[in-house]
Amino acid sequence: MQPFAFLTSQGRARRLRKLALEALQQYDVEVARLRLVNNETNCTFRVDTIDGSTFALRVSVPEVHSKDEIEAEVAWQLAIARETDIPVALPLPSRSGDYVITAEAQGVPEERQCVLFGWLRGRPLEEVASPAGFHAFGALAARLHTHGAQYVRDAGTPLRILNALYPVEIPEMILDETTTGLFPPEGYALLLEMHAAVRRELEWLYSGKREAQLVHGDLQWWNVMAYRGHLQVIDFEDLRWAFPVQDIAITFHYTACSDNYQRLRDAFQAGYESVAPWPEMYPGQVELHMVHRALDLFNYVLASTLRYDRNLLEGSVESFQTHHRETFNRWRSQFDERTYL
Repeated sequence: MQPFAFLTSQGRARRLRKLALEALQQYDVEVARLRLVNNETNCTFRVDTIDGSTFALRVSVPEVHSKDEIEAEVAWQLAIARETDIPVALPLPSRSGDYVITAEAQGVPEERQCVLFGWLRGRPLEEVASPAGFHAFGALAARLHTHGAQYVRDAGTPLRILNALYPVEIPEMILDETTTGLFPPEGYALLLEMHAAVRRELEWLYSGKREAQLVHGDLQWWNVMAYRGHLQVIDFEDLRWAFPVQDIAITFHYTACSDNYQRLRDAFQAGYESVAPWPEMYPGQVELHMVHRALDLFNYVLASTLRYDRNLLEGSVESFQTHHRETFNRWRSQFDERTYL
């Protein structure tokens, strides 16, 4: 049998389908049809049942998120559903009452953590983006942040804190000799400046003078579903302790490539401010955290197997310089050194 790691994405999905069927035996559902939705980081299947119900089964990548972290994700979604009218994909318990279950299958080397969610209809907001939709998106984000600020976690829940330049599990590759050779001198100098500015910002933000809160952690327009004029939030897997301004920067990082970006951004801010005060602590702070997201993702590319493909790396460098120099310059033009005093 071919090792799992050597299979194509389609080949891995076929084996994970068997694992998904094993997992579903732990729930009170009678499966009529199981279809692959995506196999990018996690593997997600649509589950249609004999009684006409539809669910989404997420099979997690091992070791990316612990069971405790996934249980914290589920707990917050259940609290949101219980305490607000924000539409979220509701997790379902297994027959044992567990929301996070473990399954395995032949040909898949590790056990996988699985969660069954209710199916949310609609299309990703990215496909139907408009100022009106982003006004509603901003209001939705503010409501999530308001709830996250009030939400009390269990003292022992080991959630991650967004206080470091790069995730702990990914080595810092962005300033090594590989990167030096990819950038022209002026581009590398800018990269160093970005790196230093973000590091200083994080040290200031997490100096102990302010209290972080629970945020979604990946509130991008692919994780918001639009259906009949209403927005619904999915994929809370990256939830963490952070500041709302960091969450909003993640939102804008992914929309910045849109030709309609400024109008969408203005609409989002107006929608947010219709519910809660805008959370920037100084002008341009969102831009700097957008740069943080860009550095994080670029470091991920360098630390992955893609770093050995020169063409892909050069394309990533070109994209990085094209899309994020302007964002950094906007922060630079607004920043006042007295902010950190």
